[in-house]
Amino acid sequence: MLKTTPMKVSPLILGALLASGVALGQTAESRARCATRLSATLLGQTPTAALLGSANPQDNVDAMIATAVFQEKFARFINAKFNGDPGATPAEDASYYLARHVLANNRPWADLFLGQFRVDPGATANADAVVVADPQGLGYFRSRAWMVRYAGNELDGYRINAAYRLMNNVLGLELVAAVNTNGVNASGRMQAACAGCHYNQTFGLDYVAKILSRRVGTNANTMTFAAPNEGPQPVLGGQMLSNDQQFVTTMVSSADFRFNACRTAMEFLYNRAEFKCEGPVFDACMTAFAASRTIQSAVSAIARDPGFCQ
Repeated sequence: MLKTTPMKVSPLILGALLASGVALGQTAESRARCATRLSATLLGQTPTAALLGSANPQDNVDAMIATAVFQEKFARFINAKFNGDPGATPAEDASYYLARHVLANNRPWADLFLGQFRVDPGATANADAVVVADPQGLGYFRSRAWMVRYAGNELDGYRINAAYRLMNNVLGLELVAAVNTNGVNASGRMQAACAGCHYNQTFGLDYVAKILSRRVGTNANTMTFAAPNEGPQPVLGGQMLSNDQQFVTTMVSSADFRFNACRTAMEFLYNRAEFKCEGPVFDACMTAFAASRTIQSAVSAIARDPGFCQ
């Protein structure tokens, strides 16, 4: 049997090989596979010749994320994540229009929920909705079409559906109704089967609904909303909060909001939540998002990680 001697490579040569993609299995085939995955995931397109010929396709991640194609794809992803079904009118998909606006203007992701905007219907029934600056805005949460869509059927007008949507959209909270109660009143929700979700001091749906405006009427065209009048309620770990502005601001200020932003980025890129073994890349995402506050930074931190193309 012939005996071979390992070839010695100087640190300078090894560094050059690593940079050029010759080492660590960065073959032309693996680079093409990486380019294809990045383009399909971020843009929903086949890779360009330039991306296929790139020495390191992941160097192009930020440029891809800056395109209108990515913004459209990610906004549609967010809208599908936040709504079980497409809206009956464009304005009902308020999260899509404001997400696209936030991405196109490179605004902090928190603006989707806290920004001074509202989403109004377009000039005709089927026209695109319009993002409008509004000093009284609260992301898309005070947009009329969204408020009507999630006004709910609670007998006393409490917007329990909206209370859940706020926590789901901002923090990723997921709750499953025990039964279809068809507008049961407050005393019914105090029963054991319901109280766990409706009356606790962390995410109690009834407590949150009491600090939101209350639905008046049931007709979508004539429905109005009355200001809350029951005072502060114990939510988010027993904090006494009085209105939707305080509630959403407190959620956005939490570590849970940053965690959910990175989980959202992971779901967009992998079509699943993070695995425990992906702790280092998830931590890198959290660090990047905390520094820049944009969802683009969260997506970039994960898509640029070497593991994404393996």
